[in-house]
Amino acid sequence: VQALGRPEGLDAEAWRTNGGRVREREVLVPRLAAIFGQEDFQTWQDRLTSAGVPLGRVRGLTEVLADLKARNDGFRLQLTHASIGRLPMVGGAIVMDGERLASERAPCLADQHRAALLAEFAEAGTRKGDGAT
Repeated sequence: VQALGRPEGLDAEAWRTNGGRVREREVLVPRLAAIFGQEDFQTWQDRLTSAGVPLGRVRGLTEVLADLKARNDGFRLQLTHASIGRLPMVGGAIVMDGERLASERAPCLADQHRAALLAEFAEAGTRKGDGAT
């Protein structure tokens, strides 16, 4: 609260615990947004860091994708979507044995695979009737 300039009311007893902040979220979030809107990110970062408050910038998807494109580390993918063509996507963050796990397919359309799935379920039901498990 001191690092925020001691705005009146932010030291409310209800906000001293995480549970209290969660319960009072609808009141607290707009208050904090108004306070943080008074300065730019760098000012708040300097002020809060010097007060020992850990923080990091929350970036929008456009900003993240632009940065990932520049880094070329495999997070930015171009996949082919069934109706819109090339679609920029964010790849997976998991790396196993030096390989990044990533989907090779864009999100499907509603009911795009319906017929194939129904056929597969019907076949599985037939096999189960023959004693297959």
